[in-house]
Amino acid sequence: MRINPNVVAARFVRDLRVREENLSKYHHQLSSGRRIEWPSDDPVAAGESLRLRAALREVDRYMNNSEEARSWLEVADSALNEAIATMQRVRELNVQAANGTLSTDSRKAVLEEVKELSNHLVQVGNSMYGDRYIFAGQKTKTMPFDTAGGYHGDDGTLLREIGPGVRLVINVPGDQAFGSAFAALADLQAALEADDVGALGGSCLEKVDKGLTDLLNARTKLGGTLSRAEMSYYRLKDDRYSISKLLSDTEDVDMAEAIFRLRTEENAYRTALAAGAHIIQPTILDFLR
Repeated sequence: MRINPNVVAARFVRDLRVREENLSKYHHQLSSGRRIEWPSDDPVAAGESLRLRAALREVDRYMNNSEEARSWLEVADSALNEAIATMQRVRELNVQAANGTLSTDSRKAVLEEVKELSNHLVQVGNSMYGDRYIFAGQKTKTMPFDTAGGYHGDDGTLLREIGPGVRLVINVPGDQAFGSAFAALADLQAALEADDVGALGGSCLEKVDKGLTDLLNARTKLGGTLSRAEMSYYRLKDDRYSISKLLSDTEDVDMAEAIFRLRTEENAYRTALAAGAHIIQPTILDFLR
């Protein structure tokens, strides 16, 4: 049977073009480091890649929320720690002033220090994270405490989503944490001004203890939330690594395999060219061009 040279030439050209496409694909994979550029390259892997990228975006969102929660809570914890230290000093002064042998002038000196501590506690209560007040409830743009310790925030809670359906309350409204402390300071100053030793050793000390207890409780509450935020962040960090590894395995090229396939394809291409030069007339090279 006679073979039509044109059919042979056309088949030869088609095969060479396929090899050229393969060479181009492997060259591109090696230069880009990616195995999948188009869904048609591997439809199943492309679908998995989309799913993994969506999961990665979700994890990143939760990580950002967890990190913000951690930072916010660390500022709140530091402020509450300072407030507790302030009220502990107030208690020491209260006990000192309740001593019946203390002179009136000495109580006046105690009063001046208590006033300074009260002003300092206002500053602590107005602590900020960035441009937001951390003890103002949901009114984070409003300074929560005035110079007398009056509260101008609200009792709203601030939530951060750190996982599917998992939300953390990252704040304690200022009136809950500081309210009784400021009330105690006001009564203590009044008793000192009146030189009322009975009140200093009774109701004033009880109220100072109540203010101190409320601050301790607020710090304990936020400390537990801070621990949860930290654990969530590091768990999400591990999840992100695992998803990124799966995504890399799905999308990225195996360099050793790609180099092997490229070399194999180059050899096959050269062999085909050499064979074609002997089988078909030399003008086939012009046809290819």
